[in-house]
Amino acid sequence: MKKLSVLFALALIISLAYPTEAQYRIPKLIIITLNQDSVSLATPSVANLVPGDTLQFIAVNGDFDILIRDAYQFLRIKDDDLKLRLDSSGDAFSDKYIVRNIKEYKTDYNPYCISNNSWPLAPPRIIIKVN
Repeated sequence: MKKLSVLFALALIISLAYPTEAQYRIPKLIIITLNQDSVSLATPSVANLVPGDTLQFIAVNGDFDILIRDAYQFLRIKDDDLKLRLDSSGDAFSDKYIVRNIKEYKTDYNPYCISNNSWPLAPPRIIIKVN
């Protein structure tokens, strides 16, 4: 009986010390804000995601076209590319997109600010990490 209690206690300690992936991180809503007054146009300029996260774009100041080529590889979407048009004076919020369960992935996204005719100094990047 004493050995069984020791084994149970050991199993409990191990399970608490090494949490599973589901316990380790709860999926989050990651919002990328677009602002024509920002040099990078997009904040955060690097979006770190994990599978299960939700991604959304919001235009807070300006009129934007956004293109993510081959976004189907990491987002649950019907088309190959993700093309968005957001305007802070009207349709400022994109749909919400869920990140797929894939291996590590990196891609650039291209926001073009129509209202001030500019591209960011360097393309912002989306990084998906597998935890």
